Amino acid sequence: MLHTALALAPLLLVHPTASQDTGPTDTPATAAPVELDAGTWRYETGRRMRAMERAWAAASEERRAAAVETIDGSVALFFRADMAGVARELDAARRLLVERDAEPSDVERAADALAIVPSTRLVAAGTERIELRFASLYGASDVLDDATITLRTSDPGTGSERIVGRAGEGVDGPFPLDLDGWSADRFLLRGELEVDGEVVPLAPLRLEIVADLDARLAALKEQVGRRSKLADTIAAYTAHQYLGLLEDLVDGATLETDYPAGELLERAEFLADAQAEHEGDGEPSAAAAWIGAAGERWLALPLAKGTSNVRLFVPSGIEPGERAPLVLALHGAGGSQNLFFDGYGDGLAVDLARERGWILVAPQVGFLGCPAAEIVDALAAHVPIDTDRVFVVGHSMGAAATIGAAAKTPDRFRAIAALGGGGDATEAVAAIPVYLAAGASDFGKRGVDALAARLEGFGAANLVHRTYENTEHLLIVQRALPDVFAFFDLFEAAVPGASASDEQD
Repeated sequence: MLHTALALAPLLLVHPTASQDTGPTDTPATAAPVELDAGTWRYETGRRMRAMERAWAAASEERRAAAVETIDGSVALFFRADMAGVARELDAARRLLVERDAEPSDVERAADALAIVPSTRLVAAGTERIELRFASLYGASDVLDDATITLRTSDPGTGSERIVGRAGEGVDGPFPLDLDGWSADRFLLRGELEVDGEVVPLAPLRLEIVADLDARLAALKEQVGRRSKLADTIAAYTAHQYLGLLEDLVDGATLETDYPAGELLERAEFLADAQAEHEGDGEPSAAAAWIGAAGERWLALPLAKGTSNVRLFVPSGIEPGERAPLVLALHGAGGSQNLFFDGYGDGLAVDLARERGWILVAPQVGFLGCPAAEIVDALAAHVPIDTDRVFVVGHSMGAAATIGAAAKTPDRFRAIAALGGGGDATEAVAAIPVYLAAGASDFGKRGVDALAARLEGFGAANLVHRTYENTEHLLIVQRALPDVFAFFDLFEAAVPGASASDEQD
C-alpha cells in the first residue's frame, strides 16, 4: 500500500501522550476515547491549521499579536508529536483571532474538540452502512453527557437537505450510518451538536461513493502491475501512485487531505489505458496532453534516482506555443506536496500564481534536499514552462533545500525566497536575487539572519531581508508570500543579472 510520504513519519507515528480524562463511555452521545491513527491526527490537525489560517487572514493586527504565542506553542507541540496538544492550541488560536462579543460557550468548545471519524471515506456503491465515531481530540466535556448530534447532507440531484442520522440518548460506541439509497457521488456530511437548545455546527465530513469500485480497482491493479515493472513514464508512475492512494482509502485509511477519489480512479484508468496502448518509448501522447493541461493534479515523476511526488497547478489562458513562469514551492519538515496547495494560508500560493498566470509545482521534499532542476526539466517536457523564468520559494527545511538547489545550479533560477530558515549559501547564490524573511517570534530567525549576513558578505546585489512582527515559524509563509511574489514580479521579465533597482526604474 502507498501511504502519503511524511517527512517526519517516525515522529508522527508516535501516539500523543496526552492523558486527559476522556469521560465515561456509557453516557449518551459520548465521544470515543482518543485512540486515533497517525493519519487521522494529521488530517484533523491540518484541518484546524487551515481554519486558523483563514481566521488569521481576516484578523486585525491586534488580534494577530494576541494569538502569536498560542500559534507558536502549537508548532512546538507538533515537533514533540503531541498531536492532541496541537489540535487544542490551533483551536484556541483561531478563537483568539476572531472578533466576538463573548467568550465561547462550553458547547462551542466541545464542538471544536470533536471529530467525526468514519470507518472509511471511500465507499463502494451498494454498501449498506458505514460506522462513524465521535472523537473528542483533547478531552471530553461534561456537556456531552446530554448532547445530541444530528447529521445532514444534501441530495446531489436536487440539492435538498435531509437528515441522515441522529446520535442521542442511548448512543454508545460506533454510530451506524445507513447508506441505503445513496447514489454514487461525493457527499458533504454536516453535523450539529445540540445541548439544552444550543446548536453548534461541527466540521463537515466528506464521503465518496463510487460505482463498481472493487471490480475497477482489481482491473486497475492487474493493468498497472508492480512498480518494478512500470514503464519509465509519468503516466505509468502516476497511475501506480493513484492506485496506492485508492487502496489506502478503501482499507479505511485517513489521508492528510480530501483526495477526489472518484476522479483519481477515472484518471488512473485513463493513464493506464494510454500507457497500454502506447508503442515505443516516451510519454503516451494522450497522457502528455493531460499532464500539461490547465488545472490541478498530483503527479509521480520518474527521475534519475527515484521518484518525485508533486502537486501541479497550471493556469488557464496559456495559449498554444506560449510558456509561463514557474514557481517551485518547497515545504518544511513534516509537510508534503499538499502543504503549499492546502495550507500556508489556505492555499494562498495557488491564488497568487493564478492571478499572474504562472505555473506552480510543490514536490515532496526530504531532509537531503530536492532535485529542483531535474523536476523542472521533467515537467517542462509536457507542461508549458518557461525554463528561463523559474522561481523557488521554500520554508524552514524547504528554505535550506532552496538554498541548496540554488548553490548547485544557480543559472537555473531567476530569483529565490527562503522563509523561516537558512542554508549553506555559496557565492554563486549571492548572484541570484534572494528574498529572506522570518517572523519576529520565529525560531528560524537566527538561521535567516545568518544567511543574510553571509550573502551580504558575498556582495549580494539583489537581497531583501525582512522580519515580520506578530509572526512565528508557521505563519511566516502566509505573511510573506504576497511580498515574495511581488519580489518575483520584479524579475519576471528581467534580463538575468539586472538589479531590482533597475527593474523599478
